[in-house]
Amino acid sequence: MRRMGPQPSRRAALAVAGRHPCHRRGCVGGARGDQSRGRGAGGVVRGWRQMRILYWPAIILGWAAAIALIIWAFPVYSQDAYVWRDARTGMSSTITLQPTEVPGAVAEVEFVNAAIHARDEDLTFPLTGVGLTVSVSAKVGRGATPDRIEVDVPPGYFALPSSIDVIEGGTGVIVIYSGEMVVG
Repeated sequence: MRRMGPQPSRRAALAVAGRHPCHRRGCVGGARGDQSRGRGAGGVVRGWRQMRILYWPAIILGWAAAIALIIWAFPVYSQDAYVWRDARTGMSSTITLQPTEVPGAVAEVEFVNAAIHARDEDLTFPLTGVGLTVSVSAKVGRGATPDRIEVDVPPGYFALPSSIDVIEGGTGVIVIYSGEMVVG
């Protein structure tokens, strides 16, 4: 015979009978006499409360380790080139700090100037490579006017020339030397 009215859920029916899987593990209180609100015999926290207590420190330590790795790795990555790309043509202008074959020099800054600049820009950015970091100031413009870059080197180095103008479609190089520049 079928009972009329609201029917208990399967979980509630199993809980009343003491046969629900959670009751056998002892994580849900009320069905056994030795449990009270999620605590098993002897007051030990079980079930989702135990998981919450045990996993939060691991989650916090995991996030802290990830953030520490990002902070540690960020200075290790260095930019040795600055690139402008034109999405229409696929061409690019680049300023690169790279090793050189010039006798007595330690590095060179090469500017490959493609005719892709759609607006005037004044930029200053660092380039790191070949064991040194330089500051590059670039003044690029649209049209057929030459673009200018200027390189500031750290103490103990000098650049020859310190700035260059490069025509559209041209390439220019600034060579960096170690030591003091002697004017004579």
